[in-house]
Amino acid sequence: MRLKSLEKRLIKDTCLKDKYIEVINEYLQLGHLRPVKEVDDKKDQAVYLPHHAVVRNDKTTTKVRVVFNASEKNKKGISLNDTLMVGPTLQADLRHTVLRWRTHSIGLVADIIKMYRQIRIADEDAMFQRILWRDSPDKPIRDYELVTVTFGTASAPYQAVRTLHQIAYDEKDNYPLAADITLNSFYMDDLMTGSDSVQEGIDIFKQINVLLKKGGFILQKWNSNNQEIMKIIEQMKVTEGEVEQTDPINKENKDLEIKLDSTIKILGLTWNRDDDSFQYTVNLPPLTTAPVTKRQVISDIARLFDPLG
Repeated sequence: MRLKSLEKRLIKDTCLKDKYIEVINEYLQLGHLRPVKEVDDKKDQAVYLPHHAVVRNDKTTTKVRVVFNASEKNKKGISLNDTLMVGPTLQADLRHTVLRWRTHSIGLVADIIKMYRQIRIADEDAMFQRILWRDSPDKPIRDYELVTVTFGTASAPYQAVRTLHQIAYDEKDNYPLAADITLNSFYMDDLMTGSDSVQEGIDIFKQINVLLKKGGFILQKWNSNNQEIMKIIEQMKVTEGEVEQTDPINKENKDLEIKLDSTIKILGLTWNRDDDSFQYTVNLPPLTTAPVTKRQVISDIARLFDPLG
């Protein structure tokens, strides 16, 4: 059983175990996960997803993520992802998104907190996203259902983006600037937009925050290459008290809603906001006395992620 394999791993790493339990408890507290009733007449039709921990030390917010494997095949050789409709691609590719962002003299970036988990699925579909869990091997195993869009399911990207776009369609008359940006300047949960004046940048900040809150989405890690905009945004967030109210359960987000680092990671790229440039970090293997071949050179070049070519 996958759960017992997971428990063996967690027993060996108490720090990871504490973080894992914390994440599952957060799911329960936020209402993103619910226990299945003891009298269950749908058990034979339900789909159970194995789960495991992914640790990302380079992340400033969630360093431990619980991943649910919707590609795990059942006894018939079929997985949940095999049965789901993927849906069409609704957003421009990464290259076009970055190029559009670079046309602005003032850059603005942010991302949505827990984007997938703000979207609730149909109640009758929750039985297809079940998991087994207990926080201690001494306790009985219980069945739970994930009730929001789940990262790792084949349909999740389409569902998330389509929901985001629907908010823009619904609110375009009230917030035309933010609606256009929502439709054209997001790459999944990452916002990459900008303006040609400080006032326009502030208008974008105000409008898009209000628009997205209509759908329960909150933006965090605001950053810009314009210091004046950043000072105004910081003052506005403190005045409105939103830093404290954004995510009361995940305390890590309170100080990260406005990100003041000079270099930030966005869509796999490192952006230096001070001089408005991209930086590339290349970790090449140490040189040896062996002759350098074309294959080795091509392999080293491939280590560099550059969507702009």
